[in-house]
Amino acid sequence: MIKYITDRKIPAYITTNGTIWLDELFEHITDETSVYQIIFSLDGIVDHKSRSIELARPGSHRVNILQNILRFLDLKLQKEAPIDVALKICRRGQDFEEIENYISFWLQKKGVDYVCVGRALTEDQNEKMRIYPCQYSDNNFMVIKSDGRVTLCAYNDRMTNDPDLAVAQMKIDDTPLLDIYNNEKFTEFREEQRKGHFYGPCATCGFAYTGQGFEGMVHFRDDDLIKGPIYYHQDYYNEFFSLKKKWKVKDYYKQGYAEERRYQLEPVAS
Repeated sequence: MIKYITDRKIPAYITTNGTIWLDELFEHITDETSVYQIIFSLDGIVDHKSRSIELARPGSHRVNILQNILRFLDLKLQKEAPIDVALKICRRGQDFEEIENYISFWLQKKGVDYVCVGRALTEDQNEKMRIYPCQYSDNNFMVIKSDGRVTLCAYNDRMTNDPDLAVAQMKIDDTPLLDIYNNEKFTEFREEQRKGHFYGPCATCGFAYTGQGFEGMVHFRDDDLIKGPIYYHQDYYNEFFSLKKKWKVKDYYKQGYAEERRYQLEPVAS
């Protein structure tokens, strides 16, 4: 799938739990390809005192995962690859000290661009406060499930699986991709999102992307962890920490917005 995407210069990112090392894949994406980011999910610090990794993901081998991530960072630096590397941890009850040490440990590893602290997917509703289209209505975005089904969403169970809401009965094995993309349900979904009309599960969805880049700074309680500024950004779902102040040159999620709504989307200092 990655080869298919990169051969067509389609921007993409990869999320992995870091359990398996694949030479061919990692060598490929650290070349000049359209894969601009890889996210390693590791839900705890690699320390004998912590049980977070095994409790969050039973069967994980923390030493192998650590070696795979460090090996990838070495590969990125050796090839001077332009790909961003992120480490992600989901809050699952770890104490604050473990979260801080996770951020500090990975931010200080050469080759890591940012650390993300996310919320576990335990609920998907807010108080009907949606005002912006979500990323799934973007012109360049499409969700293809492992069984070949194309869906409107990857988070909300109803939008993903309910045949009345999703394009759940259409598969890339049976239908040309462009025919699926231009399907009436897909087209209506994109148009209504951009108008700010949110129906069904979308009206109370809390997972829509709502921000970009890094702005503002934070400091840890333990001053010995990191010296100097830590750039910080937060949206509804994630918190982002970086030693670099990075802004995306292109915001993929603004495409197709009505001009009169653009002023609402300008970045604001946290």
